[in-house]
Amino acid sequence: MDRTEFQAHGHRIKVAVTDNESCTQSAAVREYCEERGIQLLTTAPYTHRQLSYAERLIGTIDRCATAMIYGSGRDPAFWSWARNHAVFVYNLMPHSGIDNKVPLNVFYEQSLNGQKLAIRYHLLLPFGYPVHNLSDLARK
Repeated sequence: MDRTEFQAHGHRIKVAVTDNESCTQSAAVREYCEERGIQLLTTAPYTHRQLSYAERLIGTIDRCATAMIYGSGRDPAFWSWARNHAVFVYNLMPHSGIDNKVPLNVFYEQSLNGQKLAIRYHLLLPFGYPVHNLSDLARK
């Protein structure tokens, strides 16, 4: 899901918590957040423990993406695609923090007037599985 789709469903980022790295403390980042009404919070220097949930989630996604790369036999150059797929799969699994609901259902339920999103799990293919765009084949 990209930023425009997120905003189209009436959601917006209200608070961003970052560490004290120079890239997140630049004037450009502060200006960007200020223009959009995003409150920018920072952790104490050298204390990654304060972002433990995010650090753990990043590690989970990275391990999942690594398993997908090796399991599919694809080149490590597909890393970003594997990470995106890992996040997608992660968001299709129930989470205890939201009463064992599926995050995509919770997100879309608000914009679909309480209706659940019909997720077709049987159409979910393993990472690296060869697929073909049928609309392109029809043109040939």
